[in-house]
Amino acid sequence: MESKRSEATRNRISASLKATREKRMHQEKRVVLLKVNKSTLSASDSDRLGRIFAEAKWVRNSIVALDDAHSYKYDEHKKVVHYDKDKNAITDDITMPSVYHRGVVDAVFRDISNLAKAKAKGIEVGKLHFVKSVDSIDIKTGFVKIKGSEMISIPGFPKLRVYGLGQLKRYGDSCEFADGKLIRKPSGYYVAITVCIDKDDMPKRAKTGKAVGLDFGPSKITTSDGEVFAYYEEETERLRFLERKLSRKKKGSTRYKRCLMQIRVEREKAYNRKKDAAKKVIVDLMERYDTVYFQDEMIASWHASPSYSGRVQHSFVGAVKALLMGIFSGTNGKRAFCIQRGFPTTKLCCTCGEVNSIGRFQREFYCAYCESEEGDRDVHAAETIKKLGSAIRAQWLDEPCVEGDSSILGGVLERYRKGQDRLMKRRLSETAAS
Repeated sequence: MESKRSEATRNRISASLKATREKRMHQEKRVVLLKVNKSTLSASDSDRLGRIFAEAKWVRNSIVALDDAHSYKYDEHKKVVHYDKDKNAITDDITMPSVYHRGVVDAVFRDISNLAKAKAKGIEVGKLHFVKSVDSIDIKTGFVKIKGSEMISIPGFPKLRVYGLGQLKRYGDSCEFADGKLIRKPSGYYVAITVCIDKDDMPKRAKTGKAVGLDFGPSKITTSDGEVFAYYEEETERLRFLERKLSRKKKGSTRYKRCLMQIRVEREKAYNRKKDAAKKVIVDLMERYDTVYFQDEMIASWHASPSYSGRVQHSFVGAVKALLMGIFSGTNGKRAFCIQRGFPTTKLCCTCGEVNSIGRFQREFYCAYCESEEGDRDVHAAETIKKLGSAIRAQWLDEPCVEGDSSILGGVLERYRKGQDRLMKRRLSETAAS
């Protein structure tokens, strides 16, 4: 494809990409998720949507099977080979629009590139494997258009009714549309659009001059101000009923697949409720505080522990931490700052700098060295996280420590400096790559 382009065409494309990159540096990105209105889809359109995702899986697996994946050209391959349940080869025409075909191919190339980058950093990686399904397809910039208050246009579907276009009103008429994604979930089909807004047009947030530390527990989050955020939701009765019903079905049958889809829908609803609660906590913290300090807790290890697995499974602690990690990377530590997991925040006394031995069921913090009492152990840990985070952040951003003199913590900071340096370099490199 590249060899067919003239020198003038290549120069024009290069100049356009450079201008777009420079423009994006002065813009904020937001993602708007639109749900396809299934009630207005014709039977043929519904079948075509399902066919697109089936072909996407076939194309991806056929590329992975090649010895040289980069030899695959989306504009040259018009047929794809896939296999039925008895492993008989079937050759089908690729009927999905070339935009989706190219999106699937580019996604495979991007995965290969990411594996190569990880391997170059010394991370042990494997190879790409075959997938059972592809549930997200990239759409290039310029192929998603707004046709009305409830209608959009994407390749192959010039008039697609969706829910959620009202979200665009908050960004005004100056926003631009970048790339998008066609997504399949148990609850239906979605279109995600990346919206770019000029930073000057974004609402300015008034600084509060406040900072807060967060201490994560298996089922709750405690702040340095003594506030507690908790969310706990077990499996619903309907989900338990469906899982019992599934156990009585013949695996692979039509009724088994139908029941399995109902379970996936129910689990998606529970996940959405958990994520909504987590986002509300994040918005509340970001509005009231300039900086949020937290620790890179080993939540995956808690989840594997018999003592904590149930509470971690049904709480929103992991979702809150994931959102904060995204803010930490996206703002270079200015709005949210993470300290590495090795710091003994619960055991450390900020008065004398000594590390105490505290039992699991000891709820009040008491320092055996200076005999200071600081009340609830979780509030004490959150306060320690705030002080440690402020001192480390001041070193990294070359700013004064807003929490006052941190010299008493110098020994602890020096002891865990290497781990913190690794955490910061990894996060900052991820930000630069994105």
